[in-house]
This record gives sequence, structure tokens and C-alpha cells, in this order.
Amino acid sequence: MSSNIYTEASNILLTHKSGSLKSRIYSAHNASQNSRASPARLYALIMETLKYQDLLNEVIKNSGILSIEKKLNPTITLLLLHDHLLLKAGKDCISLSASHPLKSAILRHKARLNAELTRSRLRRGFPTLEALKAAAKSSEESTTNIPRWVRVNTVKTTLKGVLSTTPFDTFTKVESLQSVFDPPEKSENVFYVDAHIPNLLAFPVSMTQMLTSHHLYTTGALILQDKASCFPAYILNPPPGAHVIDACAAPGNKTTHLAAIMSGGCSMYGKGRITAFEKDPRRSEILSRMVNKAGANGIVQIRKASDFLKSNPQADPHVGYTTHLLLDPSCSGSGITSREQAESSLTKFTPLTLPAQLHGVRSKKRKQPTSPPPLEPENQETSTTSNDEATAALSTRLLTLSGFQLTLLLHALSFPHATRITYSTCSIYFQENEHVVVAALLSPIARERGWKIDSELSMLKGWERRGIAEEVENKARGLLKHGEELDHSWVKDVATGCVRCDGGDGTGGFFVACFVRESNGSEMSHTFIREEERESQGEHEEVFEEWEGINDVIEAEEGSRLPTISAPKKKNKVSQNSPKRVKLLRRKK
Repeated sequence: MSSNIYTEASNILLTHKSGSLKSRIYSAHNASQNSRASPARLYALIMETLKYQDLLNEVIKNSGILSIEKKLNPTITLLLLHDHLLLKAGKDCISLSASHPLKSAILRHKARLNAELTRSRLRRGFPTLEALKAAAKSSEESTTNIPRWVRVNTVKTTLKGVLSTTPFDTFTKVESLQSVFDPPEKSENVFYVDAHIPNLLAFPVSMTQMLTSHHLYTTGALILQDKASCFPAYILNPPPGAHVIDACAAPGNKTTHLAAIMSGGCSMYGKGRITAFEKDPRRSEILSRMVNKAGANGIVQIRKASDFLKSNPQADPHVGYTTHLLLDPSCSGSGITSREQAESSLTKFTPLTLPAQLHGVRSKKRKQPTSPPPLEPENQETSTTSNDEATAALSTRLLTLSGFQLTLLLHALSFPHATRITYSTCSIYFQENEHVVVAALLSPIARERGWKIDSELSMLKGWERRGIAEEVENKARGLLKHGEELDHSWVKDVATGCVRCDGGDGTGGFFVACFVRESNGSEMSHTFIREEERESQGEHEEVFEEWEGINDVIEAEEGSRLPTISAPKKKNKVSQNSPKRVKLLRRKK
């Protein structure tokens, strides 16, 4: 049978793999050469179908369709019946040609299937199909508490243009995010315009399939992107003429958001450009398709299968003049756990078990079920040991991740023309967040070049959830040099400059911080001055030789030193009284 969205979705459901539904879909999509359906459409179809699987399985059993139509199997029938019976009341919406064998097999039993749906619905106490769907929608949204966020891609359209397009022109605008979960009476089709991120809309999750099948989505004018994921590009806020790097760019949501911001609501970018690095070859292809779909290929240059850590700002003029960098490296993903748990509870797939005679096999006499063995009392010592091992494994993983994240951040801080950098994770752990930020700020390269945290973040002044001051202080104390003492106003500034999302305002767990420094004309033009020139100017500061990149060795021990920057080979020590020393910390008297 040729591949189509229903066979692909069926294969994903029947393939037992670990990971979230979304990750399984993308893995299957990347591995297949013949995939015809987009990951977003597959995700919407599976999510929506599994919400009604008990009802639809009952219809399948009672109709007896599988005993007649040999081309059908339980899983693919489940998916087909969702689009036939539930997608739009009274209208068949199976996405296959009229002559396709699978569609014909369903349509031959149209009357019987509709009758069984009505019986099953009434047995559940719902007078109408609309009442049934409303109950499913309410149950789903109370479980996730995260709406379907949609970013308007201003490279291709405008917010006004979207809201004047069918069917959005008939939707009701609500004034609070809570109203998306609990819409006014007779106003199920609602949307909310976000108060923090421009051109960002929130819809009920139940509208996902409608959104992903809309022509504005398929042409890249609408992009499904969580609110928290929009923070890094919005905070970075590169002007139209900026030279920007997205260091870990795939799948491309943040990259295309940067392009939209730099376009200023039109298709012109000035002389600016975005260089998007992606180390993984397969993810590079996903990034390329995303950029092209969003119409951002005029400003975005993709470095396919290219490692940002191996970029050389001294030798490569294309990246050497970078002014803004967006870093969203690999992390524990602990911030999206709640979303995945909610998804898991909503989309647990239970294959339909059929009597043997439906497949032409004589049913054997069943054995009488036996009682399960009594449960053994839980061994308290074993449980404690298991928890200790899990905690140790998590600590080791966080240490490895934070080491990589810090290495990436230090490399970004070394770019000679950079003046603004955002660092973000979808993690809730301070080891990957505040600790990495503090270690970067107290590194030699940050002190030498005058990097500090943007504690004002004027574009998010109304956002109350900020960094954990206690963890900023704890990490800083462990990195103090001899003779230094902690300045508590600095601790407060750093914590204030860290933005956290913790599930409020329709977001998952997320963290972002912004590093800034004032551009220095002489430093920007002459990053490496020869020693003779420095001596003639009466300066006795660090002199750097040729760039050799970031040292790949990371010490994996608690309290270990910062990853070494092998680029700046010192010929002369920095004078403690150097006027260029950045005073982040007070010196003991």
C-alpha cells in the first residue's frame, strides 16, 4: 500500500519507541525517504484521534467493519474514522482521493458507522456531537494548561492580515489567556493576543489540526512556536543591519523569528544577515526547509553540518563581524517534562484487540484466568538505593551538559564585535541556568571584554519571574579569586537579568539571560595589537597570539575550573591595577 498520512500515522503508533510523541514523529520523518505528510500534520492527526479512541474503537467493534473490509486494520481504521466522523460534523474529511481503496472501504459503510457513533455518543450522555467534542476539549485543556501558540511570520504577512482571513475573521478576541481555556458562552472559536511578545497569538489546543491544515500555516505565514521559545530572539532584538549568529539553529523557529524581527515587518533587511549553525546533518535539512518555508532565505545563511565551536571569528570575516548571538544549546529538557506528561496522559495508545474469528482463525477454548501473584512488600533499602543512583546519574548529566553550555557561551563572548548575546535553555535546573551565567560572567574573557548581564530587559519589565538570587550567590562565592568579596548589588542585578518561565502564562519551564557590553571602537577594529604597539602606548595588558579555538577538555568535577580558552595565549600578566579591569566584584581592603 502506498504511503499516505494515515499509514504513516499508523506506523508511528504501532512502533514501540521511547520518547515523546513529537520526538517519535520527527525521528520517523527524518528516517523515511518517502514521507508525504509533514510532522505537524501527523502530530495533529494522532493527538486528535487518540482523544476519542475509546469512542471510535467502540464504533469499530459494533459496526463489524473489520470483518468485511480486509484492507483495513484496527489502527488505520481508527485514524480514518476520526477524519470521517469527527473532524467536521456531517462532512467527510478523509485526506485521500475518492477512489483510494482505504477511503472507499470506509464510505461503503457510511450509514452504519454514523449510526454506531450516535449510539456510542448517547450512551455517554452527550445529546449532540458538539457537546461531546466540547467535553473532550475541556478535559484536554485542563490537563495541559498550555494553549496552542502561533507566531505571525511578519516576513510574509501581518497580524491584521491574519485576523482578516477566513476563518479567523469570525473568531472572538478574548482579553485574558484564561479565557482561551474557558471561553465565553457561544464563542468556542477564540484567540488571545499575547501581552509580551508582538505578533503572537494563543488558540485553544483543540484547534491544532485546523491551524496546521490552514494555507497560512502550510505557506509559512503562521508558525507554531511556544511563547517561551519566542523570548530569546525578542530579547536579543537585533536591528535591521545587524550581523547575527544562531549557534544551534535547528529546527529553525528562533532563526526565522530573528529574520522577522530584523525585517521590521517588511521583506527588507538592510545589510544585515543571520548565520545559522547546525552540527547535525539531518537537522540541517529540517532547518533549511523551515527557513525556505518562512521566506527567510534572503537573510539566513545556513552552515549545514557545521559546529559553532569550530568557527573562527579571527579568520572568517563572515562571522568575525557578528554583533548579536543567540545561543540555545542542548539541555536536559526538564522544562518540557510537564507538557510531555500531559501529552502522555492524553495520547496513550491502546491497540484494539479483536476476536480471532474476525481474521478467519478459529477461536481456541480460553483458559480460566488465574489470580495474579500477591505483591511483594516494597524493599525500603532497594528503593532508597535506586533513588540515590538516579540522583547521581542526573547530577553527572547536568555537570556534562552545563560544561558544554559554558564552553559554547565562552566562545560567543570571545567574538570581537559582539555586543549582545542571549543564552537560553528549556531547563528548570539552576546548574544549567544561573550557574552557567555566573561562571561565564566571572570568566577571564568576560572580565577583560567588559561583558555584563542586562538587568533591565526593558522589553520584559512586566515579567515577574526572574532568576534565583541564592543560586547566583552560591555559584559566585565558589569562583571568587583571592582577595575578592561578593558585591550583593551585583548578585541582585544578575538574578534580575535572568528570566524564568515556570508554567505560568501558558508556558513550560524555560530560562533566558542576555549578556551585553558597550562597543569599543579601538578594540573592535584592532582586536589583537602587537606587543610593540602596546609598549609604545604605555600599556602592559594581556597580549594575545593567534586564535586556536575553544579547548574541548572540560573538567567534570564539582567546583572545577572554567573551561580553558586556549585562544588567548598570555605573554604578559594583566596588571591588577589595569584601568580596563571590569569591577563586577569588590576587592577586600
